[in-house]
Amino acid sequence: MNTSAIKYMPQLDGVRTIAVSAVMASHWIFTGNSKLLTGLTGEGGVNLFFVLSGFLITNILLMGKEQPGMGKFQLLKQFYIRRFLRIFPLYYFVVIAGFIFSIPAVRNHMLWFLTYTANYFIAWQKGGGIFYTHLWSLAVEEQFYIFFPFVVLLTPRRYYLPVFFTLISIAILFRIIPYFLLDDALLAYWVAYAFTPGCFDAFAIGAILAYFFRYHPQDLQAILRKRWIFVTAFVLWMVLSYFGIGMPKRTVFSIFCFWMVGMAATHSFTGAFGGFLKNKVVVYLGRISYGLYVYHHFMPWVFSSLGFEDSWQTRLLYLPVTVLIATASWFLMEKPITDLKQYFEYKPSAGGESWIKQAAPQLLRISLTFHVIAFLFAAGFVFQHRHKIFARFNKADISTANINMHGDSSISRRNNDQ
Repeated sequence: MNTSAIKYMPQLDGVRTIAVSAVMASHWIFTGNSKLLTGLTGEGGVNLFFVLSGFLITNILLMGKEQPGMGKFQLLKQFYIRRFLRIFPLYYFVVIAGFIFSIPAVRNHMLWFLTYTANYFIAWQKGGGIFYTHLWSLAVEEQFYIFFPFVVLLTPRRYYLPVFFTLISIAILFRIIPYFLLDDALLAYWVAYAFTPGCFDAFAIGAILAYFFRYHPQDLQAILRKRWIFVTAFVLWMVLSYFGIGMPKRTVFSIFCFWMVGMAATHSFTGAFGGFLKNKVVVYLGRISYGLYVYHHFMPWVFSSLGFEDSWQTRLLYLPVTVLIATASWFLMEKPITDLKQYFEYKPSAGGESWIKQAAPQLLRISLTFHVIAFLFAAGFVFQHRHKIFARFNKADISTANINMHGDSSISRRNNDQ
């Protein structure tokens, strides 16, 4: 049994880079050119993220559950606080920004985005959501985080695998049902694809990986060495994608992702690919992959708002600008907030000084950052609507001038009458 605390796994950051690169390619390069390539890269990247999340979250929960003196309530509290600190700030930052700057399609569907239920709205709209469509996957992950910790904490260890395999079965069954209940094939696809139960298998396969990683590392190594299984899964996934057979695709590709995430978690990738995953640039991009994922889909809106035409020359600028924005977001907003997680470790509370007092300098810096962000939002809003604002000022000046002119004329008439 591996009872040690969770250690940093640099190759997993490399896997994150691969996942987010696939998603960005699907939205920037292949959209409108190849439905197959768009599906392979976009669906594949998101699926890889789901398996990775299932692995990491389950590993964290299993580790916390093993901590002596760590109560279930305290573990849940620490888990949800840490998730809040990592996920909520950036997510609500872009949602609020979309509301302020009227980025389609937030204002008319604000409740869905505020409640992390946008995946249901986007599915019923058959992928509608325009520049916010990609947030469906974040909604799915957040909904998974709400219920899954209770599954792990309330399930005895001997029942972990049966429960995880049950989740896989639920997902497969759920993805079949819409095709029988709905006449619209595209709507059935989106319901099966973006509704949370239809994603359970990807998370559960990541959870199975965490189980073997934590309790049976030697068995895991033996499984990972059977590469023919995972190569077969990858090829089968591509065949299913080519023929448009969608129902089993997520499960099949998640099996391949099991191998990829498992190899990275155990530092088993060697040679050129292992070196690539540990490359400093690749690791850094993986570290800011959340920001890259969130911001990348707004690039067409950003460049269109600045007067750029949609061309391949413009699209070449998408990546560096996204990296620049994600970097600024990481250092100015995400990292200072994420650093607060040090006050919510997965260990029994030792009492002592309040975390608020300990974190006072960090909280002050975060407060100043958000004041600057609020000022920039206000300035950006004024700049975006400058023509309307100036027009209103001009109308006001004209009205004032007319009033003064009529007032002077009335005075002149009265003087003449006298």
